[in-house]
Amino acid sequence: MSKHINVDTQIKDLQTLIATCNVLKVEHTVNGKTVSINARSIGGHGYGGRNIVINCIDGSVSLDDMDRRQLNMVKQEYAKQKTTKELRKLGYKVTSQRISADGVVNLVFNK
Repeated sequence: MSKHINVDTQIKDLQTLIATCNVLKVEHTVNGKTVSINARSIGGHGYGGRNIVINCIDGSVSLDDMDRRQLNMVKQEYAKQKTTKELRKLGYKVTSQRISADGVVNLVFNK
């Protein structure tokens, strides 16, 4: 049986956010439950030394409008990491993944 869901991402899991930064190979610093990400290190699209600051307690994000593309890249990878982490806890495994031309991530999980 196939089920498609859209995931609205709110970043609140510090360990998953750190794993996301590592997968994306972006420069980041952790200060308690807050992560500061160097936007310049995300996909080579950064502007100067601007940072994206994410508070994992309430999910709030501080960034310049110019850095929205970088935030979207982080949120997309975070959603993929978090979904995979939670479904693995339930005994599922990723059997395939595909990213379409418009950036939509399709993950297939089976038990």
